[in-house]
Amino acid sequence: MADRARLLMAVAATALLLLTLARYGMIDTTAERTIVAPSDKPLGRAAGVTALRLAGDDEPAAVREWLRTQIGPPVELPEARAAALLYDLDEDPQDNGRLRLVPTARSVAKDRAGAPDGWGEGRLWPASRGLAPGLTGGLADLHNRYAAEPGLEAIRAGRDFGPDPVGLEPADMLKGDVARTLFYMDLHYDGSDGRPDLRLVAGHGSDGKPSLGDLCTLLRWNETDPVDAAERRRNEWIAKRQGSRNPFIDRPEFARLVWGPECGAARP
Repeated sequence: MADRARLLMAVAATALLLLTLARYGMIDTTAERTIVAPSDKPLGRAAGVTALRLAGDDEPAAVREWLRTQIGPPVELPEARAAALLYDLDEDPQDNGRLRLVPTARSVAKDRAGAPDGWGEGRLWPASRGLAPGLTGGLADLHNRYAAEPGLEAIRAGRDFGPDPVGLEPADMLKGDVARTLFYMDLHYDGSDGRPDLRLVAGHGSDGKPSLGDLCTLLRWNETDPVDAAERRRNEWIAKRQGSRNPFIDRPEFARLVWGPECGAARP
């Protein structure tokens, strides 16, 4: 009986997920039972799914759950190796001897690491907002680690992301990159498997708590600064080395399906 109950629960969860995928064009429900790809623009690891005629209504939760499956099982790299990868991950697309820094998009020579006018390592989701050591805790996750302006935390000064001067506002060409990184952090670090439970909030988060804002601003940045070739390249490099990818780089429009209702946004 217990096995049967677990099976019924699994079937119900799959039904809810497939209905959502069908509604937003990720699967085809023109046939009663068909094996198809979840999208005509599949994620890097997307596999076939079974399309069924089903019913359900918890759509943002189902999309969120499906996106989690696209991240892949991450592998923690030795710290020295992970830090060294920034030389390649954040290379200036115009000059392979330089890096493009967050949040300013300033280009600086790779050999200026640690210099006052050079670059350092920074995290878009700051450690003070709920991160813990290692990959499980989020501090070691390459998706969140960037070549940054020296003293990024001093520049941040405890602010959330948003328009200056109240918020930390990155250069226009990096606004979408920032948003999609933070969407990934909220999605992946959800409190399961010993991970912290990070939350994007509409408004302001608080230092010492696992929350960061402003969600509604990030949704706008995601749309006004589309994914570019450098961001796709960064995602692929991390996927090959750390084993996990950011699904919001592959399908940025899904961010509004997951979080749009929190900002009063209509569904597409």
